Amino acid sequence: MKKLRYASDFFRRLFAGRKAKKRLSGFKACLTDLQDHLGALNDIAVHQKLGPKLVAGKSNTKVRARAFAARIVSGREQSEIEPLLKAADIDAQKFARIQPFWT
Repeated sequence: MKKLRYASDFFRRLFAGRKAKKRLSGFKACLTDLQDHLGALNDIAVHQKLGPKLVAGKSNTKVRARAFAARIVSGREQSEIEPLLKAADIDAQKFARIQPFWT
């Protein structure tokens, strides 16, 4: 999504008509929403992989504090997954229906 969004920014000057500008605006808005939701889901996945690595095999006080904090973050993020998935699905459906700005 990020590369597509950046590419549309790069090539936008090639499509200078009014109709193209309007479509490009909608295209970018839709792409931005989808990228934001997928990015948030990716952040959660990365946090879930990193959490156990922060505390693996250690038992000092700092590690226990990190483990406690990681559990709090993980619990909060777990409640965000379903709404983010639904939002990303809606964004993807909108994106599939959007008119291309390059025609």
